[in-house]
Amino acid sequence: MSNVSRGRRAAGWAVLALTGLLSVGAVAAWSVATPPFTATGLYSLVDLLDGIVYGAVAWLLLTRQRTGSRLPGAIACAAAVGSALSAFAAQWQLAVGGPPVLSALHGSAWIPGLYALVVVMPWLLPDRPLGRLDRLAAATGAGYVTVTFAAAVTGPPPLGVLPLAPELREVRAALLRPLAPVLPYPLVGLGLLACAGLAWRWRRGPAAQRHGLGWATAGSTLLTLAFLTTLLPPVVPAAAPALLMLSPRRSFPPRWRWWCCASNCGGCGWPCAAPSSGI
Repeated sequence: MSNVSRGRRAAGWAVLALTGLLSVGAVAAWSVATPPFTATGLYSLVDLLDGIVYGAVAWLLLTRQRTGSRLPGAIACAAAVGSALSAFAAQWQLAVGGPPVLSALHGSAWIPGLYALVVVMPWLLPDRPLGRLDRLAAATGAGYVTVTFAAAVTGPPPLGVLPLAPELREVRAALLRPLAPVLPYPLVGLGLLACAGLAWRWRRGPAAQRHGLGWATAGSTLLTLAFLTTLLPPVVPAAAPALLMLSPRRSFPPRWRWWCCASNCGGCGWPCAAPSSGI
């Protein structure tokens, strides 16, 4: 790890500590509130596990990745901190009944990291010089994430975290009025395109770059399908999206490995080039 800067190692440990504290706080609040088990409550479990899993992944990338793009580590940090904060806010909202900012954080903190995992991260894997199409696709996904997150955090109270002046609220309403009905759909479309690109690189890319991409493709596809189910008619069980989001977490040990391989970590000691680990 001699090639990793002290600042990056400190950031990795800070993210791991912060997500750990928020996760412990969420569990403590849940034990106080003891809410009934519902389909909606599964989303808090998703947030909690995301905070734990991606907190560990962010620590690994920040403290071990010696070369390559830093964007995967940044996205992992956003997913870890945002999800842990969302779980913490949701459970303390149930435990103490306020303040309203907890509800707002629960509804928006997870957006940048999780959405970026769907529409940006697949284009960055494996770590390589990005082509023009890859850069355009990743930039389009990042733009979508920015617009969606900005719309969420500037919503009217108690949904928004950032209050707007009255004139700016009017501008926001005018801009979002035609966009709001269709804003969730590009997430699924962009996510499916990203999964298709990742699957193509897994099956057709250079052999030395394929290791770990099978797990990455499977996890990204399940996450995208989870968001697709939220757009389907209400005949789909309410718990289906959350259960699909939980499915990739069961493959965490293999996914830890594909983060190493695909993100060019280089510090875990695993034989990433082993022919037997082609997925």
